[in-house]
Amino acid sequence: MPSTGASAEGPLASWSTHQLAEFLVAVASSNDESAALACATQFAAEALEAEVAAAVRDNTVLHSVGFPQGRAPVDALTAVARGELTVLDYAGLGRLLAIAVHIDGLDGYIVLARSGNDHYRAEEVGLLRTMARALSMTLRNLRMLERERSLREIGERRAKENMQLLMLLQERQTFLERLYKIQMSISRRVPLPEVMDAIVAGAHELLGDEVVAIRLVDREDPTHMNMMSSFGVSRAMLASTKRSPLSEGAGGRAIVEDGLVIIEDYEHADGAMQEFVGARLQSAMAVPVHENGRATGSICVASYKKGRTYTDTEREILVTFAHHASIAVNDAKAVDEMRHLAYHDSLTGLPNRTLFLEHLSRAVANARRSGAGLAVLFLDLDRFKLVNDSLGHPIGDRLLAAVARRLRDSLRGADLAARLGGDEFAVLAENTSVEGARALASAVIETLRDPFHVDAHELAVTTSIGLVVDSGGTTSADSLLRNADLAMYRAKVDGSGQYLVYEPAMHAVVADRVKLEGNLRRAVTSQEFIVHYQPVVLVESGLPVGVEALVRWRREDGSLVSPGDFISVAEEMGLAPPIGLMVMHESMRQVHAWQHGSFTGRPLTLSINLSARQLRQPELVGDIVEALETTGYNPAMLVVEITETALMHDTNTVAARLRDLRSLGIRVALDDFGTGYSSLSYLRQLPLDMLKIDKSFVNDIAHGSEDAAVARAILELGRTLHLEVVAEGIENPLQLQQLARMGCRMAQGYYYSRPLSSRDMGAFLREQRERAAEFGEVAAPRLEVLTAQAG
Repeated sequence: MPSTGASAEGPLASWSTHQLAEFLVAVASSNDESAALACATQFAAEALEAEVAAAVRDNTVLHSVGFPQGRAPVDALTAVARGELTVLDYAGLGRLLAIAVHIDGLDGYIVLARSGNDHYRAEEVGLLRTMARALSMTLRNLRMLERERSLREIGERRAKENMQLLMLLQERQTFLERLYKIQMSISRRVPLPEVMDAIVAGAHELLGDEVVAIRLVDREDPTHMNMMSSFGVSRAMLASTKRSPLSEGAGGRAIVEDGLVIIEDYEHADGAMQEFVGARLQSAMAVPVHENGRATGSICVASYKKGRTYTDTEREILVTFAHHASIAVNDAKAVDEMRHLAYHDSLTGLPNRTLFLEHLSRAVANARRSGAGLAVLFLDLDRFKLVNDSLGHPIGDRLLAAVARRLRDSLRGADLAARLGGDEFAVLAENTSVEGARALASAVIETLRDPFHVDAHELAVTTSIGLVVDSGGTTSADSLLRNADLAMYRAKVDGSGQYLVYEPAMHAVVADRVKLEGNLRRAVTSQEFIVHYQPVVLVESGLPVGVEALVRWRREDGSLVSPGDFISVAEEMGLAPPIGLMVMHESMRQVHAWQHGSFTGRPLTLSINLSARQLRQPELVGDIVEALETTGYNPAMLVVEITETALMHDTNTVAARLRDLRSLGIRVALDDFGTGYSSLSYLRQLPLDMLKIDKSFVNDIAHGSEDAAVARAILELGRTLHLEVVAEGIENPLQLQQLARMGCRMAQGYYYSRPLSSRDMGAFLREQRERAAEFGEVAAPRLEVLTAQAG
């Protein structure tokens, strides 16, 4: 199979754990060298997703995978093994990237080749080398077993050697049993210290030396090493040698030199540990332990007996134990990493919900025993969705990471911060009171209030916090977190950037929300939504030139619910698209009827609002086309209104949708302009036809405020970019007069009409048509009259 270029979550993550141990067991179970090579070659090909693999020695292919039988390219594979080729061309497979690693026990190579352009990563090379070492160990074991068979035959022929042969076989049997137990311990994920103890015990039993020790390099200070397991080291000696410089002893040398070290005159050896020199240690042998191919530890045996030397067999035994220690270390590291990933948030590094609840459960149990108090803070960032939607998820992710760092730095050493998901965080504070918890919540709010600098953006973030305090461990962990969540929700309802202490009455707030969600789902199913319309008029004449469709929820009892009370919830629930589709069909049908009836004397446009969620739907253009065809509505008389927030989220996708709509003749208006992340660049790049000045800039426009300057700037911008401009929220004649002076052509607001039902809007349109027929274009008060009224 071709390489996918996966990270540590790819082949290595699974093979470096229990499957690596399974590989060792499988290879070790082979009956002969040929079977071991076949097993190892197959496993290696699967591990690195290679199409072909082969075991090569002396211009001979001993075993292959992926090639037709007897047709493996011997010369090419041998060239790869010698390092002369890195690319293998083979008929039917094409160009393959090749790699070879040496097999010590075979004096040959494993050669792999796979398709694709991804080169072999260091982790993959390390995995393949580990497998090669394991294969070498198995081949040595098989040869040892073969020698044992020969010894048995000799023993049968030579009766006088039976006892010696029996003892040798017993030693070998003990060795294999020890290795098997160690392998099973690794495969079953026995804790690393227990595996190390088993390796130390096995080395002592088989080699007979009085001192055995395994040392690993200190991760915090790689110039030193720590003794992880030992035999024959007294307490006093352990106290003085448990941590030692990497330059000392046979074990240290084995790590530094990354090879077998034998010392037969310890007293005069370079770097000898003085504590053992003083104890008259005579000889030592050490072999490095590897982690991902690097020497990060050693196993050492030593003796106080004079004249102690080490045979080749004893060296092989210690090397084998070192290989098993390496496998155990690598497996333990992988398990630790997986455990960390399972209990920590990958983005912020904070504990996740699962780990937080475990700590909270223990804290509750401790409080129950001691009677102490504890507090849980549930944090939710205010308006974080706006950052994600407007600036993109990468900026949002970096903001979350910055919030996590600042939150962690603001807490006491004993406090625990966690990310629960999204923009929600939690804090556990033990041994505290209500007053202390309140002070902590205030401090967190103030800490997060200062702006965050993310890339080129300065982002102001506030947080709403729900706080619950428990004394004596009377409340379960789940209930504490749930109650803190309730308090946070109520704090958001009451106003962002504050904290509230949990009260039982807060359950009613959540109950109301659940009820609202249920009613909304039923309302969509029962089609309880209706459309109201607000006219868009010409400023000079007051004549309507269009209407904006505005949704209302008419409950079963006939009461109307305004969009501000349900649209945001509908967005969160994913109900905005079906509601929007209903508004689209109904408003097109109604305005089409007005256009072809006796209601208007001039063309009438229809404006409909599209939510950010609708804009992200691939089927949006198709839905609008279907509505146009079903209702017979003219697309040239349709305006779709979008917000700046929708534009800033995945701008390329939104721009493509808008261009598709404009190709149908539909016009595009940017609603509430100036209230979001306004950018001249996207105004020039995106297919826009109209800007709508937000009501907030119209309110004080008659008094010459800064808002008037903003409105004037927007009008001038619209003229420069050849965009129509509509002023929203006109409520009095002074505002209208000032907008007219600025050159604003169209407006809407309560001054002309509130949003009306279809029946009332029909009457309004008919009345305006009659007035226009009676008075001509002067269907509304002229500016001179407005001036007189203002005076």
